[in-house]
Amino acid sequence: MKSQFLLRSPAFKASPSSRSTTPRQRASRRDRGVHGARSARGQPGGVDQAGGRLEERAQESPTQSPARPRSAKAQAVRKSELQCLEMVLRRSCPRDAQVAGYLRRAHNVEPTGQERIFCFEGPDEHIRRALLLQEPPWVENESVTSQIFHLKWTVSDSEADYCELREGALFNHFQKNRELTTKVGLANNLRRFACEEQVDIDRFFPRCYDMSSASDVQDFVLDFRRGAALNVLRQHLRLSAWAAERQRLMEVAKMDWAGSSYMCNVNVLRIAVKALVHWLEDLDGSFLEEEGRGSERRKLYSEEWDALVLYSELSDAQLCGDDAEAERKRVLRGYSASGAWQPGTGREGVRVENHQKWPEFRDHYWGEAPEHLRQQAQVALEQLEARWPQFSAQGPMNVWVAKPGSCSKGKGVICMDSLPEVLHHCKTAANRIVQKYIERPLLLFSGRKFDLRQWVLVRSFQPLKVHMFSSCYLRLCNEPYDLGDLANRQRHISNWSVNKCGKHVSDGAVASLQEFQEVLEMITGKSNYWETELIPQLKSCILQTLQAVQSNMVQRPESFEVYGFDFLIGEDLKPWLLEVNLSPACESRTQWMSDMLERTLVRREKAPDGSYAQRDGK
Repeated sequence: MKSQFLLRSPAFKASPSSRSTTPRQRASRRDRGVHGARSARGQPGGVDQAGGRLEERAQESPTQSPARPRSAKAQAVRKSELQCLEMVLRRSCPRDAQVAGYLRRAHNVEPTGQERIFCFEGPDEHIRRALLLQEPPWVENESVTSQIFHLKWTVSDSEADYCELREGALFNHFQKNRELTTKVGLANNLRRFACEEQVDIDRFFPRCYDMSSASDVQDFVLDFRRGAALNVLRQHLRLSAWAAERQRLMEVAKMDWAGSSYMCNVNVLRIAVKALVHWLEDLDGSFLEEEGRGSERRKLYSEEWDALVLYSELSDAQLCGDDAEAERKRVLRGYSASGAWQPGTGREGVRVENHQKWPEFRDHYWGEAPEHLRQQAQVALEQLEARWPQFSAQGPMNVWVAKPGSCSKGKGVICMDSLPEVLHHCKTAANRIVQKYIERPLLLFSGRKFDLRQWVLVRSFQPLKVHMFSSCYLRLCNEPYDLGDLANRQRHISNWSVNKCGKHVSDGAVASLQEFQEVLEMITGKSNYWETELIPQLKSCILQTLQAVQSNMVQRPESFEVYGFDFLIGEDLKPWLLEVNLSPACESRTQWMSDMLERTLVRREKAPDGSYAQRDGK
């Protein structure tokens, strides 16, 4: 036989002569056609060319002479070895049957003639256990590089895997799956899908930009500036309402207010209103379609954007004069405050305490804003909220998440709210995307942020056949959520690899769906809110995401794949898709997670009447 393979079996043990040979001798023997088998200890054994005779060795003890009669146990082992070798060396038997018979005897599996072979590589032991308990039985080929299998299960895949797959062999991956499971692939495919199919992905996918693309960098800078304008107008309406209410209370009490009061920058407010008006015009495609309309409006200068972005970073206390301002230092990284490239600029000098005297606000008027300006801001915000699906994702700060385009487990993920810092980070670190951070997430369990991991099985992309597991679980951050502490990743990133070493981690940093449903009932007063409200939204998001990559995936009838969809739930109970994971980790960190993993493997059992009942009670 020309084929060679290494298979582990408790029945094969190496002889002293095989262990004493040099690597060159063993290579020479393999070149002459000697076929080896791996023992439970991992040592090679073999047969000679002349008659297939197995090299002998002592079975009882190291001191036993080879000439001494064998015990019954040694004779049984010898017989088993010869039977296995006879099966392997029989040329008339198909190779799959040879290996299946070999593995069946090695693993003490009763012969049925229907044995199937699987190769397994990865940490998901519940998958291996389920296969070994199947009927008809599966037997494991522990050589993960072998091409003899009916099913191959691996954590990752490569192009070489698909070249070596035989027809009919099952594989737990689809070719080109990185179009879905990398952050940059997901973002690019969703945007293309939105343009081609007119699907509004802004309803479920936070804005995302590929920072390796010059056009995406420009779009991100404009997005950041517009977010600053939105926050400035929100802050102004809130503080002006607070100041008016305080003035009313003082008049009722007939008291004079001797403290500080809200002082706004009227020039910056006008810039912010103009920025939102331009934004609304861009959302209305008909405005740009009219000939000459787009060229009529005056663009904002970089100096105006600088003042707007810098003003958006001022706190309520600073604008109301209640904060003893400390020295302010900013790192510009060669950029202006609004992201304009300024070579030669680095760390900005110490600013004066009075922010009204900063150079960006030179010749600006500070005081009470005119009523018509407040009304314009109110109208612009109301129109934007009605026409822009991501209005609720915008929080009090302009926070963005920078992520490596192809890494997983939270590696390299950081949160930033400074435009120069974001641009510098993405310029010095390759393959980065930035995504809008959901600043108003739903908080549970003492104010901690979480995301929702949903398992999805795809059986086919052409046509699309998707199965969504009826249960899911929550992944919790260790530390309470705090936008003022963006550097602490355990407050903002819920990946287990980030939080497992935290001092506050408990119960695997996870929560069950049942616990989440109880919280939803407390919030909404509806016991079925999960089934009637959230599940339909999750299904729609999953289907549209898979449709976005459907044309890029290589369809193969014997391929299937399990994906982990990560969702964040906003404080308004709206789900947002964060990313899609390849071969999601299925660790039994708690007992209820172990039970849930078992239900993923045996979803249905046959009832006496021939129908199928769901095993997990859903």
